[in-house]
Amino acid sequence: MKKYSVLSLSLSVAMLATGCGGGSSAPAPAPAAGTQQLGCTDFATVEVAGLGRLTNNTWNKAAAGSFASTQCLQSRPNGAGTQYGWSWNWPANGTTVYAYPEVIVGWKPWDGGTSNHAQLPARINALQRFDWQYDLSVSTTGSYNVATSLWITRTGATPTGTNPQDIANEMMIWTAGSGFPPAGAYVGTVNIGGRDFEVWYQQNWGDISGANPNQWSYLAYRATVSTFATTLDIKAILDDAVSRGYVNPAHYVSNIELGNEVMSGSGQTWINALSVTIQ
Repeated sequence: MKKYSVLSLSLSVAMLATGCGGGSSAPAPAPAAGTQQLGCTDFATVEVAGLGRLTNNTWNKAAAGSFASTQCLQSRPNGAGTQYGWSWNWPANGTTVYAYPEVIVGWKPWDGGTSNHAQLPARINALQRFDWQYDLSVSTTGSYNVATSLWITRTGATPTGTNPQDIANEMMIWTAGSGFPPAGAYVGTVNIGGRDFEVWYQQNWGDISGANPNQWSYLAYRATVSTFATTLDIKAILDDAVSRGYVNPAHYVSNIELGNEVMSGSGQTWINALSVTIQ
């Protein structure tokens, strides 16, 4: 396949107190002077050239009941450029995931529209290389994770409308977080690229908000050592999933996303760098 190595953003920012390897973590601060809210409505989107589609994903907001939650996409000046991220405030004692503010690269079956990456969707058994690199600054007071998500579809179709019925798998890679485990059952540990991951799997999974009847299999790789800055070999992780019989190699990676699943409390994330390389 033709190499495609774009959608890259590199920003230099002052680091907060480090909470785990790479990136940074500290108690959630108040919005700093110069921070601009780009969208606080449910599922607000902002397309950023060279980065992806910022999405204010509040998919399970109803579970918060009457709590006056807030979640916003945001930006701030950074040197000669602009830095992007998001902030949130959810119940302090939450026991379910409420939201997943994120940046999306590719074509998401829940959203439809047009892919913002020339090589996504990509057939799994045709991939030669798939690297996903990021560096985040995360500040939080509650339960959350830092998670990459891939929606894997059977046909790779990209209609203008949504197409959740084509979803075969939801695959996540967690590299940081606290307060809750992945869904499904723990099935073992694997070393990929010198890093240990717990593997979690659930054959029949669905939308716990109750808004959609579709089902798919859920698969999560949770790093045993936390970091907010890393390069993930997505192809190697997919190869492991295929070898376990969890993913069909003839299916398609429709998109790749990076965000925070939020279960409780407040916080914010700033994207220092993000890039993807697909061959």
